[in-house]
Amino acid sequence: MRNRPKKDDERFVPGVKAVIPAAGFGTRMIPFTPAVPKEMLPLGRKPLIQWAIEEAIESGICEIGVVIREGKESIEGFLRSMKEGLVEFSPLSPGDFDGVEIRIINQEDPAGLGHAMYEARDFIGDSAFVMIIPDQFMISKVPATLQLLEKAGRCPHAVWSSVVDLPEHEIPFFQGSRSFQLKEKSKDIWEVLAIQTVAGSETRALRGFGRTYFVPEAIEYFSRDYTNPATGEVDLLLSFKEILKKFQNFAVILEGRPMDLGTWDGYEYYFCEVVKRDRGSQTQ
Repeated sequence: MRNRPKKDDERFVPGVKAVIPAAGFGTRMIPFTPAVPKEMLPLGRKPLIQWAIEEAIESGICEIGVVIREGKESIEGFLRSMKEGLVEFSPLSPGDFDGVEIRIINQEDPAGLGHAMYEARDFIGDSAFVMIIPDQFMISKVPATLQLLEKAGRCPHAVWSSVVDLPEHEIPFFQGSRSFQLKEKSKDIWEVLAIQTVAGSETRALRGFGRTYFVPEAIEYFSRDYTNPATGEVDLLLSFKEILKKFQNFAVILEGRPMDLGTWDGYEYYFCEVVKRDRGSQTQ
């Protein structure tokens, strides 16, 4: 596998856990998702959930919580097969899972993405954690999560967001991503001043990407206190606005090819690109 950081590696941020929310209903991909969880849809030769798990491990994270709900038991079965080395095409061998814990967390009363994260609070405990959204994916030399952790290690008591610089014609594929108001702190680090309520950017097509590093105390801002009355779900925008008030907030612009597979249009567009990439690597 790719250069997984060890505990004595300067890139390693000790004790960080990963939370992968996979309890959503996949409504933007009906009619397929009532039968097959969105996270089990293939991207190239792997399902989305496998890409996310491998990224976490390749980034040096040894404790991974996957939040599911009733009806998504197939994800749990797949992860068991993956750890037992029964999954084909994976660059990870069973030995690469030594010391890795993958815990299934059940969201018994689904109330949105924020609530799914809150259900992982016992798993998180007193640890910093990275939220990995499995339907957002990046092709890159350095895994997206590791890029984030390399920067978070400079100030581990802050919240760190990932942003990507999108081609303008791909912005519609990132429907759930909002633009950030940033202030440059150094060559590769930005201070987050605000998260825009309406998607848009005056100067660049910068959008939030599904990798965020949180201090452990931040999990309390995903509780039902931040429910949107119109939807009945915990509203991540309300959560993030409160987090901006309580903690230092920085951002890093990730390097790589970002993709959002959360809609049919995005899935079809990026799937073809990954398949071509896989075929190319097989013939080299």
